Amino acid sequence: MKIRTVMGFIVWLACTYFFSLGTIDSALIFSIAFLTPLLLKMVAGRKTDGDEYSKRLLFKAIHWHWIFAAAGVLAILLPDGGWGVFAAAGWFLFTVVIALIGLLRFMERGMKDWEEITFHFGFMYMGEGGAWLVLSRMDGSFFLPYSEIIIDLTAIHFHYAAFCVLILTGMFGRWMKHHSYSLSSRFPYLAAGLILGPVMVAVGLDAGPPLEPVLVAVYVVFLTWLSAEWFTASFKMNGWKKAGILISSLVLPLTMMLSVLYSIGLMMNSPLVGIGEMIPWHGGVNAFVFSFVAVVTWSAFHLPEKNPPLRFPISLIRAEGNVTRKEEWFTHENRPGLIRNWNDYVRPGFDPAGIEDSIRQFYLNTAQFDMKADLKWHGMFLPLSSLTRILTKRFGQLNLPPSSRFAMTGTIKKVSAQDGRPHGATAWLRDHSSTAEPIFTALYSSHSYKGVVFMNIALPLPFGAMTAVLLPEHDENKGLILTSERKNKNDHLQQGVYLTIGSVTFRTPFTEFFHVHGKELTAVHKMKFLGFNLLTIKYELPMRSEGQAADTGSGH
Repeated sequence: MKIRTVMGFIVWLACTYFFSLGTIDSALIFSIAFLTPLLLKMVAGRKTDGDEYSKRLLFKAIHWHWIFAAAGVLAILLPDGGWGVFAAAGWFLFTVVIALIGLLRFMERGMKDWEEITFHFGFMYMGEGGAWLVLSRMDGSFFLPYSEIIIDLTAIHFHYAAFCVLILTGMFGRWMKHHSYSLSSRFPYLAAGLILGPVMVAVGLDAGPPLEPVLVAVYVVFLTWLSAEWFTASFKMNGWKKAGILISSLVLPLTMMLSVLYSIGLMMNSPLVGIGEMIPWHGGVNAFVFSFVAVVTWSAFHLPEKNPPLRFPISLIRAEGNVTRKEEWFTHENRPGLIRNWNDYVRPGFDPAGIEDSIRQFYLNTAQFDMKADLKWHGMFLPLSSLTRILTKRFGQLNLPPSSRFAMTGTIKKVSAQDGRPHGATAWLRDHSSTAEPIFTALYSSHSYKGVVFMNIALPLPFGAMTAVLLPEHDENKGLILTSERKNKNDHLQQGVYLTIGSVTFRTPFTEFFHVHGKELTAVHKMKFLGFNLLTIKYELPMRSEGQAADTGSGH
């Protein structure tokens, strides 16, 4: 990697010198050949055996970067049109891959760890940079309401302000996490402002005065805030790294003030700073001084991700079309309940002995209980439930009927070793008692993380699996709570509802909350999407009277 970085720097120097490039073209080559691989490697860190899919893709992208970078450099050196456009398309393809990796990282991690969120959006903005480079090589001013120079500057904007600045912001966030820095509580607001900044500038550019200078000024406030935090943090650093961050923190706000003066001049129809001054002093200094010093300095810190994606056992059972409950999924051994031993779940703060005996018996001997359900869809999800039911009925999974009262029947089976989870799994197959339609095929298991045991419930799907990781907790009256919700956003326990497609697993915006309570068992199952109430199911769980068939059961 060091050799490629040096080679990229030499390529930039050679192209700038031998082709007498202007500031814009030189800055683009500087970003493509030198800054981009350094920034990507900073985010990636080191390879490990358990790297998630997006990280493995990122390492592959870094490995093949030089081929696409060569295309990007050629696009700038060749005349506009023809081969220049073709070469620019090569670099655009690379930026699209980086944008997709950013989207995948976002899906794998969800809305947690703002330093990582800035990386996600920085990657996704990179695709915009590649697209604007293509437009600049094909002289998009013929069909866009922008001049050629504005299109070129927009390509610069997304390579630097949108990509480079966000990656550097994320590295600062990682540094804070590693050093327990006091800014951590304010960092989300800083990160959010810098993520929205490139969009604000783009909207301002399109709208023009008087909106443009206002939006540019807002973005400059966030950049100045970042610079002020770097300035303060630099005094906690040592050696040349301290000098590098200090220089970067002083250069950025000075150059950004030129943007504000330029926008104010446009609003007043009396230019205070012209494009001729903006390009070398704003663009050139930001590219060749701020970006160079900041990227080289932050790359020397070697800051790994503080809270990498959570890993847990995922069922290997997959459906094909309809969830047909294949015989090979199960053994011939029946099981009485969903769990085998409550003692597995003991931890500080949770003792199964503190919940009602009837609740413990329900999970140990599920087949001895019946179930009646009162289901209610909420708000905007009510009309959507009729549409989703077309798919869920076809799949035979998650096949919940419209809002109604109904009874369920079920079967408890032992899952075969094909499931792949280390502690084995128990299947709970539930059907609508009146129509005999399958409602759920849920595979119950457990796993531990940092001494905490979670319920690990897998639902096979035609394209993968959905996994609910639930933490058992007490209520205030000997009841049981099973929840996928974390108590606070900084809690890195594994609760969540995850979707696996192929080998990629990511956290969904769904949350589940179960509350089982009372000697005469009742339960409430609440499901939310993006924080909005999706559905509520209230259950009655009477113990089956003697003499009833013992192959039916109920639960969640």
